[in-house]
Amino acid sequence: MSGYVIEIPQEKENSTIWSQQLRVAAYCRVSTPYEEQQQSLEKQIEYFTQYIKRNPFWRFVAVYADNASGLHAKNRPGYQKMLRDCRKGKIDLILVKSLSRFGRDAKETITTIRRLKQMGIGVYVEMGGINTLTTPDSIIDLYAAFD
Repeated sequence: MSGYVIEIPQEKENSTIWSQQLRVAAYCRVSTPYEEQQQSLEKQIEYFTQYIKRNPFWRFVAVYADNASGLHAKNRPGYQKMLRDCRKGKIDLILVKSLSRFGRDAKETITTIRRLKQMGIGVYVEMGGINTLTTPDSIIDLYAAFD
């Protein structure tokens, strides 16, 4: 060895999103019209609204929600509106409870996450603490496949 130290820069940690000035939205979904699921959706919306508003660095954009199967994005108007707002540059970060709430079709979910990533928009998956901007695509692909 030559005695030189090669410093490998660390990726941004997930914790940095908590102290960045970001425009933050959340996406919530339930898949059946049953009353207990409606209550779950209302609680998810309330939870994420308060969660975002409590962070002094974040600006609340919206909580987008659907009562529909997560299998096909075209059948979820809240999801479609969220993606339109992303394309308009209104959102920096999307919070979701789990990757399965974001979508049930692994290929569609992975494709959407990668498109958002290209726009500089992260998806933070609460269950697992995954920030799609800092987590390798291969890990996100595995999570999407399992969900």
